[in-house]
Amino acid sequence: MLTPKQEIFVASLVKGNSQRQAYIEAYPNAAKWKGESVDSKASNLLKTDKVQTRYQELLKKAEDESILTAVERKRWLTSVIKGEKITTADKLKALDLLNKMDGQYIDKVEVKRIETDWFIDGEKA
Repeated sequence: MLTPKQEIFVASLVKGNSQRQAYIEAYPNAAKWKGESVDSKASNLLKTDKVQTRYQELLKKAEDESILTAVERKRWLTSVIKGEKITTADKLKALDLLNKMDGQYIDKVEVKRIETDWFIDGEKA
């Protein structure tokens, strides 16, 4: 469990701030320090196991939330298809992708039977 200040530090890093900025956000008095001192403290804090673990958790969560779900992708493709300022080619491509996602196409598989007099494992093929 992180302290509230450590949590602020980690959250600030995940938002994209530098270690120095995140440390100063979490520990406002550090703004009076030399930059190198802040950098050293921030680096050491990020190296601690519990802070690093929480940082990785939040990064993973942010990544997961940034990826569109299948429903969101379908909604977006549908909006492209219905869009007024979209070319017909773009609409058709979006429709094609949407159909593929929904499994609307039938995969054609060609099977050929080849007659042979070879034997496999003692049985006639």
